[in-house]
Amino acid sequence: GGDAPEAKRLLLRAAAGYERTTYPAIRRRYVATRLARLYRQPKNFHEAALESWRKRALQWTDEALRDGSYQPGESRLVLEHLSQNWDACFEAHQDELVKILQGVPGLDPWIADCVAGWIHIDKAWDARGSGWASEVTPEGWKGFSEHLQQAREALTRAWKAHPDRPEPASSMIKVVMGGGGARGETERLWFDRAVKAQFDFLPAYQGYAYAMLPRWGGSSEIQ
Repeated sequence: GGDAPEAKRLLLRAAAGYERTTYPAIRRRYVATRLARLYRQPKNFHEAALESWRKRALQWTDEALRDGSYQPGESRLVLEHLSQNWDACFEAHQDELVKILQGVPGLDPWIADCVAGWIHIDKAWDARGSGWASEVTPEGWKGFSEHLQQAREALTRAWKAHPDRPEPASSMIKVVMGGGGARGETERLWFDRAVKAQFDFLPAYQGYAYAMLPRWGGSSEIQ
């Protein structure tokens, strides 16, 4: 509620308390991600504390995937929890997260493919930069294209494994928007696939609306 010192006091007390309990790791992970968000805020920023809680969030995510915190069939819930804490915790430790997801016995590989797709999309735009196309270096275009291709491979694999789940199709909208789709693929194709899986999946609508901006080949009339 805007009272950062009180939030920090309560969360640190909760973290210490969980160390003495047998609650599943998903509970400890929740405290770690909340503290990472707190220490990431500009007015509360503390680099060492942020990194410490990010690492604990990774550790407890690994444990939560192994200790029964998640039940069979809850792959979408796992992905949602990773998505909710992406900026605060996991974006800074992408490779470690993928290693965790790939190392958990029996974990649905769909999760790792979706996360790999997100990571390669991020890396593609990091390589390109946010400037005008005329400002992008040859090396930037090369990295942009390579990472979009890797994103496409991972997300297409995830979509084929579970076409009844909207997340990979929704993420593919941004891949195609950047020119990383296969021949004949359009943003609308992947939007339709996403909403066929779940009609009210809001990120698909947001992604498609953005892809229809004039700067990406759409028009103000469509908007």
